[in-house]
Amino acid sequence: MTWITKLAYQRDLAAHQRRIFDLEVSELWRSLRIRMGNCADSYERMYPHAQHHVLAQWDANHDVFKCSAPDANGAYNDEKWRVTLTRNDSVIKASYSTSRPEIQLVVGRAEDGHAVLQSGGSEISLDEATERILRPILFDDLPEA
Repeated sequence: MTWITKLAYQRDLAAHQRRIFDLEVSELWRSLRIRMGNCADSYERMYPHAQHHVLAQWDANHDVFKCSAPDANGAYNDEKWRVTLTRNDSVIKASYSTSRPEIQLVVGRAEDGHAVLQSGGSEISLDEATERILRPILFDDLPEA
């Protein structure tokens, strides 16, 4: 293999690895959004809004998880709080409507090169990410872990 062939191969390989990483970042984002919806469904099954007067909902069109209380007419239009997810390349942010500080997750590379979620430089699972995002608002009556 000549030097030019070798360098061309390295360039092509690096471009291929970037494309794969970008796809994995998109898949992590999609999976996190699905988990947020699953959490809303699970919370609603465990704590039905008819009994607890709080309706948990995931708005997948706007990437917003919100809890609402009934208004005077019984409709769940009185928003108690919301958390909005945003993604900018490999950074995912959870911003709260309350005074709670924003949570930032970074999609980094594991030792083997695949995409992983990180918080504070440490790898975390999707389950840990959804807990970090939703626990402070769904279970604010419990001490922080």
